[in-house]
Amino acid sequence: PERTYTYSLDNSSADYFAENLRLVEGAYEFDLHTPEGIIKSLRLNYPGKVNIENSVIAMAVALQSGVSAEELHCSIREFEGVVRRFDARFKFDNCVYIDDYAHHPKELEAVISSVKELYPDR
Repeated sequence: PERTYTYSLDNSSADYFAENLRLVEGAYEFDLHTPEGIIKSLRLNYPGKVNIENSVIAMAVALQSGVSAEELHCSIREFEGVVRRFDARFKFDNCVYIDDYAHHPKELEAVISSVKELYPDR
């Protein structure tokens, strides 16, 4: 029988989840907890906690498909994101313009929360 795996942003009861989530120089760094162990110090240069959660499931599928931890480190660091999903068009000292097509209330809540976390003084 096939096994079912679970994932979460940070729920330690899931098979795959992020832990030690930290914001470092505008990027998220975290450790990925997997059924086989922990992959340390992954860096996602694409902002927003929803994108951390999306990366957790993408990495879980990749690992289940035979991708190595080293390949994950390279791939996630180089990921540039998706057009119009937390797409920072302009960044100045006093202003940031972010284009995001979020339209569902929960999506809007996630985007606004991420913006406040990344740019607390703006």
